[in-house]
Formats: sequence, C-alpha cells, structure tokens
Amino acid sequence: MRPRALAGRSALLEDARGALSGVRMSGEPASPITVFTGSRGLGKTVLLHAIREQAEQAGFAAAHIALDKSPHALQRIAQQVGRAVAGAAGSKTMWERIGERLAQFSVELSAAGMVKLASSWRADDAPPSVVRDQLAEVVVEAADLARAHSGAGLLLTLDEIQDCPSGQLAGIAHLIQDAGAEEAPLAVFIAGLAHTPETLMAAASFTERFHYVELERLDPGAAHLALVNPAAEAGVTWAPDAARLVLDEAAGSPYLIQLLGHTTWQAAAPIGPSRLEPEHARTGLEQAQRTLNQGLFRGRWLLASPGEREFLAAVAGCLTGDQAAAMNEVAALLGKTTKQLSTVRQRLIDKGMVEGRGHNRIGFTMPGFERFVLQQDPDAGTTQ
Repeated sequence: MRPRALAGRSALLEDARGALSGVRMSGEPASPITVFTGSRGLGKTVLLHAIREQAEQAGFAAAHIALDKSPHALQRIAQQVGRAVAGAAGSKTMWERIGERLAQFSVELSAAGMVKLASSWRADDAPPSVVRDQLAEVVVEAADLARAHSGAGLLLTLDEIQDCPSGQLAGIAHLIQDAGAEEAPLAVFIAGLAHTPETLMAAASFTERFHYVELERLDPGAAHLALVNPAAEAGVTWAPDAARLVLDEAAGSPYLIQLLGHTTWQAAAPIGPSRLEPEHARTGLEQAQRTLNQGLFRGRWLLASPGEREFLAAVAGCLTGDQAAAMNEVAALLGKTTKQLSTVRQRLIDKGMVEGRGHNRIGFTMPGFERFVLQQDPDAGTTQ
C-alpha cells in the first residue's frame, strides 16, 4: 500500500521534474543518472513511482523494473521498455526497427501493441558486449518512438538494483551509458540499498559519476505532516498526545509512520469528522507490533544465519539512548575483536538489517526491531 502523503521528499521531486523538463525541451538524455540509496522503509520505491507519475503526466513513456537475483534482468528491461511504448504512434519504419531489436531478446511486439515473451532467452547466448549493445538499441529506439508520439521521451526506473547479479549489473550500467551517448531522449532513476554505490562502482567504474542521493529518515516536521495530512483530508484530526505516541515510535521511518497511522485509524474506525485519541494510538501500536513481529521482523530474523543472529542480539543488548551501539562493546560482548566481526557486520548491512551510525557505531535500520531481537534471545539484554 502506497502512502497518500509523500512528505519530506519535495526537493527530490522538484529535481526530478527539472530533469524530465530538460529531456522534454532538449530531446537529450538527463545527466547525470540519479541513484536513490538508503535502508528499507525510507520510501525509495514510493519516490520512483511518484517520479513515474510526473513523467507520464508530462507525456513520457515509462518503464519500471523491480530487479532481483534472476539472470534475466536484461530481457525484463527489454520487455518493460516494449510495453511502455506499445501504445505509441510512430512510423512503420520506427515500429519495424524496435520490433527487430526486441526480437533479439525473445520479446514479441504485435501489431495490436501487445508485448509478450516469445521463448526462453539466455544472457550467455551472445557475448556480453553484444547483448549490451542490443539492449541499448532497444532503449534508444523506444525513446525516439516515445518522443515522436508525444514530444517527450522515455523514463526508465530501476528498483532494488543491489539484488541484480554482477554480470547483469555491468550490462545495465553500460547500456545506460551507451544509450546516453546516442543522445536519446531518456531519463533514468535508480534505487537501491545503502551499499548500492559500492556495488555499482565494482560493476562499472564510470558509475562513480552517477548522482547518488542518500535518503534519510524524515525530520520531525515532515514526519508530522506525513502522519496528520492524510487524516485531515478526511476531516479527521490527531490529538497531540496521540500523534506524539505514534511519531516517537516511528522515529522518522516513513514505513512505520504509514503502518502506525493505519493501525491507529483502524482502532478508531472514524465515521465522518472526528479525532484520533491516545487510546486509539496505543491500540494501534499494539496491533502494529504484532504485525511486525509476525511479518517483517520475523522475516528478517529468518534470513539471518546463526552467527548473524548472535551479532544482532549483541547489537540489541548494547544499544544506547540514541539507538546506536559501539562496535567495541558489541565485540566485547561476543568475546571477539571488531576486525573479526567486520564480515558479519557487512553481510547484515548488505541485507539491509543494520547500518553504520558514525564512527565505529551501528544500529538497526528499522525502529523497534531491537525489541523483537531481544525476545528471540533474552540473554542479549543482560549486558549493557
């Protein structure tokens, strides 16, 4: 469920609007490529969707791909790009060219504008450079077709890019560079976890020139607006103490603000103009905690290896008032050196469970996860 209020991201949306306007006015690619990074729950995917809505309103064809560990990322990009321009009007020659390009990825584009996968496709059927060039041609042809149709161009949004296998990731990076070199009317926005810059640069060194934007938790003002504005649209207000309970628990997390606001609303079940009271918030917090324990928190715990769980429990046991733990204290609790813990620490950062909090400090990416962890391993809370 997408939040109804995208608070605290207006400057980023304005930057995206400016980039799209530049493509529309010039017919040239937006530069540099923008990459949104940060832990899960900060609204990266929501931001990509908001940019897509802006682009479509401005006449762009838009292709969105949520990447994963599948070896077929390049084919999926070709498929979604084909779908994005399937309804565009263009010359017969343009349609023939893009149809030929898509066929190289076993993607069929019918005369009626239907797009489907014709057969299985293997990335290793041709040399990587050939596959990359072929996909760049798909993107360029699609961008030109989109511009001929509406006077704008093509928007490509790539989500969860850190999950893409390294070989496919290198292909994606190069196709973006190659398509840009052709001066196609193209805008690309990417999102991934906090370690995405390192992952991209390891795949292709020139990605160091991308524009990396780290999303952070919402500041108090933006968090308050994200909570109260959706209710206000329905004539419902928040009692100050109720809002404070929710905002303190959410700690600036857009995901938790949405979840806790939703469960509080359910607890109150307002009909017409009314006010959400502290008792509604307390009931909502209890329901949200059950939801998290049975879903998101449990899922993260199950993804962790025994050694990683031991590390998580130690972090939970060493947290201070700012919800961060000193790595030397975590190491002491586990009877190891910080160097010995560097690998497990990095694995958990890559999984999006923990994040660095300044020099030699670490914390959980999702507020409240520490309580769940301590419940799984009661001994972790005995050492301060």
